[in-house]
Amino acid sequence: MHLTEQEKLKIIRVFKKLPIFYGLRENEYDFVRAACSHTSYLEGSTVFNKGDGSPCLYILLTGEVELQTEKEEVIYKLHPGEIFGEIGLITQQKRTATAIAKTDVTLLIIKSEDLNLLLGKHPRISSIIMRNITQHLANHIVRMNKAATLEHIPPKQENNTMPSSPGSSQFPGSWDESDDF
Repeated sequence: MHLTEQEKLKIIRVFKKLPIFYGLRENEYDFVRAACSHTSYLEGSTVFNKGDGSPCLYILLTGEVELQTEKEEVIYKLHPGEIFGEIGLITQQKRTATAIAKTDVTLLIIKSEDLNLLLGKHPRISSIIMRNITQHLANHIVRMNKAATLEHIPPKQENNTMPSSPGSSQFPGSWDESDDF
């Protein structure tokens, strides 16, 4: 992805606010950024369908995405600074929901083959990202056990646990308009 220096710095600023990258060193963010591609979807577009192959993780930079069941029931509303697609990225299983752009959206994508190359070259980054994704998935399970819809259910925070959502008071940074693309 060809980016200006300002765009690269903005993406790294976003990464520093995302729990899946919590714990990376300053010089490691650039390796992660290089593994990403950039895309946009118009309002109403399908990002992916339930049952599709799942070779990537998405980072929502701008807009809103809804995860839906086959019956178009909303499972979860995603906002800037949230990730989705992580289950398929890790398990390589088919998508478990449909993702619809509810507004125009901008996404960063990390494909599994790019992530695997990154992780092979940088084991420390691998360990941190996998630990954080595991924590993120564990928080999903806890929220799903508490309610049928996940929106606005804050993750339970324990001492020494990773922050799990941009809305969390322990999130390393807050999302603001300067992070929008």
